[in-house]
Amino acid sequence: MGLATGLTPDQVRQQLMSQYTRQSTAPNAGPMYRTGAEAVAALGAQGAHDYFQQQAARNENPDRSSLWTSPDRQANGAAAGAIGPGSTIDEEGLSAAIAKYYEEQDAQNAAMAADPTYGSLLRPYRNGEEFSFTGNDLENDPGYQFGLNQGTQGIERGQASRGNFLSGAAMKELMRFNEDYAGTKFDNAFNRAQSTWNTNLGAYNDNKNRIYNFLSGVSGMGQNAAARVGSSNQQVGNNVGNNLLSAGAAQSAGAIASGNALRSGLNQAANAWNTANPSNAAGWNNLLSQGGGGYSGYTGYVGSNDTLGNFITSNGYTG
Repeated sequence: MGLATGLTPDQVRQQLMSQYTRQSTAPNAGPMYRTGAEAVAALGAQGAHDYFQQQAARNENPDRSSLWTSPDRQANGAAAGAIGPGSTIDEEGLSAAIAKYYEEQDAQNAAMAADPTYGSLLRPYRNGEEFSFTGNDLENDPGYQFGLNQGTQGIERGQASRGNFLSGAAMKELMRFNEDYAGTKFDNAFNRAQSTWNTNLGAYNDNKNRIYNFLSGVSGMGQNAAARVGSSNQQVGNNVGNNLLSAGAAQSAGAIASGNALRSGLNQAANAWNTANPSNAAGWNNLLSQGGGGYSGYTGYVGSNDTLGNFITSNGYTG
């Protein structure tokens, strides 16, 4: 169902709640007004006031409000889940969905359990069985059986050649041979069985280690790739930030340089004008040096021979 496995029923319910929540069509759901203007237009001033008072009461006691909850909500109270004004939960559909979630999870678990490789890395050799060797194992040892059969046949043929086949002496000899042979060959069979056990155990563990190393390598590649992507993204972010700072610094430097160039150009133009018009420049400089002809508090007479001064005083700019 697109959900994670291993969730509790409450967790499944919360994740599926929105899919099974519907707007209620119950007549007591009432209209909803988004703004005060809408409420005033529909209900009037007093009606709008009462409406928002009721809304505040509903928000404080959502499970007890009978003005907007559905009948199912009123009957079940908080057990029905947190729903908004004018909405209700399809409990039957939600319960069926929760049941379906667990059906799918059980099916997945069964499919995994049927896979012979499922959990193999955690499964010990022969499901944790310990090595043991008993008399029953000795009888089933191929080397022991071969030697026992050969010895028994030799004794029987010897007794038969002497006419004592199946005699008491022949049976006694066979019994003594079997006891002696079992005592002397038990250690050999035990060692062979233990050697075979250890060989198979080593092969089993080697195979598990190969699988683990392969899966670990794949996982490590994914982790390294994710780390490199994150590092690359961080580096790109740093580069973009540095480029923006550099662009801002260059723009600022350009604006300062432009202002300096403009000021230098104006100074050069003023100096050139002063050089080309020395008489006018002298009057202007004299005016500025003596207070600006009334613009900066100048109160004296500039002088009858000063054309600019005469102009200023004749026009009433005496400060």
